[in-house]
Amino acid sequence: KRQFNAQEISNLFWASAKIYGDASALKKKKSSSSCHHRRVLVVFEGVEDAIVRMQAPLQRMFAASKLNEWTTQGVSNVCWSLAKMLASETEGDGKKRMVWVVDDECDVRKSISDAVEMGCSGPPAKRFNAQEFANVAWAMAKFNEAPNDEDANGGREVLVNKMALELKELLISETVKGRFESRHVANTFLAFAKVNQCAEDPKFWFKLKTLTKSAVLKNMNAHELSMVMVGVSLVNESNGEVGGEDDEEEGEELAYEVCRFFTKTIASYTDDTNNETDDDETGKVGLIANVLWALAKLPQLLGEIAKKQEKVFINEMLRVLEQSNGIANMNGRQASTILWSLAKIGDVVGFEDTGIKSTFEHFSRTHFCDARSSLFFKTKTDARSFSMILWAFSNGVPDVATNERAKDVFESAHKDLRKENFIDEFNARDLANVTEAFAKRLDTPEKVLKTIAKRAAEILDTFNAQELLKFLGALERAGGDVHKYEKLNELLRSKRTVKIPFPAL
Repeated sequence: KRQFNAQEISNLFWASAKIYGDASALKKKKSSSSCHHRRVLVVFEGVEDAIVRMQAPLQRMFAASKLNEWTTQGVSNVCWSLAKMLASETEGDGKKRMVWVVDDECDVRKSISDAVEMGCSGPPAKRFNAQEFANVAWAMAKFNEAPNDEDANGGREVLVNKMALELKELLISETVKGRFESRHVANTFLAFAKVNQCAEDPKFWFKLKTLTKSAVLKNMNAHELSMVMVGVSLVNESNGEVGGEDDEEEGEELAYEVCRFFTKTIASYTDDTNNETDDDETGKVGLIANVLWALAKLPQLLGEIAKKQEKVFINEMLRVLEQSNGIANMNGRQASTILWSLAKIGDVVGFEDTGIKSTFEHFSRTHFCDARSSLFFKTKTDARSFSMILWAFSNGVPDVATNERAKDVFESAHKDLRKENFIDEFNARDLANVTEAFAKRLDTPEKVLKTIAKRAAEILDTFNAQELLKFLGALERAGGDVHKYEKLNELLRSKRTVKIPFPAL
């Protein structure tokens, strides 16, 4: 009885991940409630279940095969496919179906680790080329993001660290086969930023920046530039944690160049609906949201932009945003990211001459319902997006206490919060943010504040010290009475001080 060979196993991995991803994407796009739609959903779910059942046998075949039979392309396909399955499931309906096989006979994590090591440190002719390198780096980042519910012994973390070590050494050695194209660089840059593998490795960080700042940067499209921009902001946060001031400044310089190229390319960028290299939004609205979010995380760069009067970056992005066809179908997550980012950016560079104030007004007219409606945002919005949008309006509209459009936004939010079970979706951070937003207004109904306080009392143990102080202070400023709620009142009586760890000065 003939067994599948390495090439055939690789092909099966790739095909199963592609079919699974396509079925998940099509299922999400369907919005009808017709009988036909329900039948289509059943078919999609059947396809997904069949593909998931294939994964354990495939993983066992991969682990049992001989490593010397595998090509670097085959290894790259397996890594990409497993990561694609995990990513599709994370973004799907929340059902936990994908399982990595780890038992006495098979440990797929070790098999991946050994295969990646072969592709990085084997004979020069058998090392990853640029495309394969980028695919494996992308997979590494997705492995790092996946839930660790069944991974109590930390095996996934060990795998990611091992992959990062091997890939970094290969990149530094300059023995990757072939030439890095802009898409390879963008994927590699963002992948290593996501797994926090730059801040404490200056040699690798220098190599990665050099590769990115070369002529390749000028050839990147808007999607690739947005990936690098997000990566810079993540690396900047990591450098801040370990005190890398020089690296932080160099990262700001790179971000400045990326912004310059991004504003030139985004206006003519054509939405790419077939892109498979990253799972973030690839339309204009999503890309601008990503870059604005990254800018908001780079206060030093914003300070330089304000000082040099180069706010044209922000003006141009907002102009393209308002003219984009995709803005009409913007979802709550995109809206919350854009508005939160603009509130943060405006706090540094100003609201008036950057177009930020007019963007808030445009959003309030076109995407938020008025006070007479029973809806807050025109599409379904989760608790996190809901709280971020309200926080953004409270900080991004200078006259929020009296602004009529802001009043409509807040009053429609009041109605949403009083809906049955909606408040149950809010975690500690969401409650702290939404209460702080209400504290900026003087007209929050007592029923709304009671709903929020009751939810806070139910999940009191989940608050960290910062969230708790923020919430209690905001509730009081908004007009709520903490003493009416037994658990909150007990907290105030028993813990009059809260210890918060501060970094050494």
